[in-house]
Amino acid sequence: YKSDADLQAMHAQVPWLLTWDDHEVQNDYAGLKAGEGGPSVADFAVRRAAAYQAWYEHLPVPATVLTQGIPGLAGAEMRIYRRVDFGRLASVYMLDGRQYRDPQVCVPEGGFGSRSMDPADCPRWGDPARSMLGIQQENWLAEQLARASPGWNLLAQETLFGRLDRRAGPGELLWNDSWDGYTAARTRLTDTLRGQRVANPVVFGGDIHQNWVGHVKADYRDPASPSVGVEFCGTSISSRSGGISQLPERLPENPHFIYAEARHRGYGLAEFTPRRLSVGLRRVDDVTRRDSGVTTLARFAVQAGRPVL
Repeated sequence: YKSDADLQAMHAQVPWLLTWDDHEVQNDYAGLKAGEGGPSVADFAVRRAAAYQAWYEHLPVPATVLTQGIPGLAGAEMRIYRRVDFGRLASVYMLDGRQYRDPQVCVPEGGFGSRSMDPADCPRWGDPARSMLGIQQENWLAEQLARASPGWNLLAQETLFGRLDRRAGPGELLWNDSWDGYTAARTRLTDTLRGQRVANPVVFGGDIHQNWVGHVKADYRDPASPSVGVEFCGTSISSRSGGISQLPERLPENPHFIYAEARHRGYGLAEFTPRRLSVGLRRVDDVTRRDSGVTTLARFAVQAGRPVL
């Protein structure tokens, strides 16, 4: 990726705000628990430390991300969560949902990685002690939101935030690697947004190689629950997609989402003004061609003070 001339030009010309997910280290790893493929559990801390060091050395991140971390393991922690303010217009809260999270719940004994399952079959699914961000980062975020921007407040994190039931009809099928697998932590965050009366919350995410656009709800099981904010989960820029055929049946199961699309690769463009947020989802016709055409799949708008798409 870093050998691409266009990516080099983008890094040279504009500032970047970066977070990560799992593939910088290993598929579906959680904290210091190994994911799928690669070394044994005993070697995982060394692998993670080397991956974090490589990430730091190859991407435009500030030196403030460096910490003492774990004794004896250089680069074993990378403090990448932070707040960036754009005057009174917006604040961006860069979050890290991978480094400090508790392991995915109800993975078979000795297993690794993620699973889709019915929460009714997993007694620990709603355990309030479990965290996606880690308690220290949760507390930091709550403190920041207590003095949130009077304009827009953007939570920039790596995966889908809203509930996504993957089973049509009765019952549920939820993914334990997304926020669905950390429901108590998600509720704590939405409760903070409501309790602090945070202005204009917007959640950005990725990870799932699909476009999902919807409302952040106080209670995802209640369609009449108030909208706390809005969510834009973007597709992959070049990586293949999956689950295309299931989208028509999944969207009605999740009425808090108003748009879903997985056929195309691309990116999003968001424009923040004091009164309005405008987001366009861009489709690249052929990601293997430098001269590929680019079109807009869909456009969305949010008026300041009204968390509705």
